[in-house]
Amino acid sequence: MSKASQCYHRKCSIPCRCQWEGQSAASQIIDLSFDGAIIAQCEPAPELGSNVVVELEVGTSSLPFPGKVIYAQSMKGGPFGVHFTGNCDDNLARLMPLYES
Repeated sequence: MSKASQCYHRKCSIPCRCQWEGQSAASQIIDLSFDGAIIAQCEPAPELGSNVVVELEVGTSSLPFPGKVIYAQSMKGGPFGVHFTGNCDDNLARLMPLYES
């Protein structure tokens, strides 16, 4: 785990859209760090190991973060964890305003 993700980890409620394998679903990020997020229930939900793009909806902007599903609850549409595959320093710069608000 990177130093940034250890220092900046936040419970939150941020609207997002997840896209994977030709599918898309709106949901909420309920836990956020610079190297990943926990996404609340969405239907349909991506499967474990799926490549996803999580688009945070911040004001009138959309911030896309590519990642991989590394955790998925067994219940249908349950919460799932995404590890962002982008550069952590870039993620830090893009997400820092959310932590400062």
